[in-house]
Amino acid sequence: MNPNFDVLVIGGGPAGTSAAITCAQNGLDVCILEDRKFPRYHVGETVHPGIEGLLQQLDIREQILNADFLRHIGNWVSWQKKEIFVPFGQTRQELWRGFQLVRSEFDKILLDHARDRGVHIEQPCQAFRPLMNKDGKIIGVNTSKGVFKSSYLIDAAGSQNWVTHKLGLKMIKHSPTLIAYYGYAKGEFANCNKTPLLVADNEGWTWIAQVKPRLYQWTRLFFYYKNLDKNYVPKPLLSMEKIGNTSCSDVTWRISSLPSGRGFFLVGDAASVFDPSSSHGILKAIMSGILSGHLISKTEKKQITANSSIANYNKWMNDWFVHDKNNITKLYKELLNPPRWIL
Repeated sequence: MNPNFDVLVIGGGPAGTSAAITCAQNGLDVCILEDRKFPRYHVGETVHPGIEGLLQQLDIREQILNADFLRHIGNWVSWQKKEIFVPFGQTRQELWRGFQLVRSEFDKILLDHARDRGVHIEQPCQAFRPLMNKDGKIIGVNTSKGVFKSSYLIDAAGSQNWVTHKLGLKMIKHSPTLIAYYGYAKGEFANCNKTPLLVADNEGWTWIAQVKPRLYQWTRLFFYYKNLDKNYVPKPLLSMEKIGNTSCSDVTWRISSLPSGRGFFLVGDAASVFDPSSSHGILKAIMSGILSGHLISKTEKKQITANSSIANYNKWMNDWFVHDKNNITKLYKELLNPPRWIL
């Protein structure tokens, strides 16, 4: 195979599909390379109401609203041994409501929508290495299904930081190693009935959210590295039925030294990572995907130079990273026993 596309996207999650849909909306020929079959297992995701405007831009808002994901008007937070309810806010007409997403379903809806918009999908298809021209610009990808050529490459492959590692760039760390543990439990948990709960203690914090009737997703983060076994469950859920194994991911605060460059953009976790307390995972994924798509489209239409596109994206990504870092640092310092590395 030796197909040619305007844009190649590695990864079919929210960041990749958002980028692909945006490019397709602007008349570009796009291909997504996804190495796993869908629906795929993924932890649940609690999302701020601000996502609705982004879904509207992608022309998929009504499909998400009709998917019957649980909605909630805020979160219960126990951060200093004092439990308070933090609402999202409201307009004169209604309360703002967030989404408790079932990621396997959400990701499939986005990928199907990308396909409906004319995006070519290669799945499963593993990306091996980028192709470069003599000037150092990425011009395609060598994959398990052959060579794919393109004018632009969008890395949406998540925290494996594919392009950053392949090009020998650096992930700049801003915290010690942080591991988030995830899992599901089934039963009744009265303290978290349709409203997510965040509880901090001396060692870290626990997030519990209902994703379906009698099904709860939990996240546990320790401020210092711990290697837990696959049977770990947070104490509040020990009496409930454990569903599946405990999974984990590296959520060390980090950002690529070059979020965009000659022929490439890094979106979502491929560009930067924070622990889930930032609550911006999905928002950052979709916003960065949409922005990269718009910048590529404007560059192709000669509305902006390639260098300006790269500079604008790098500034936006670095500014967001600094903003999140400052906010999480402030949040952690409010704890009765904040982690030593934050002081």
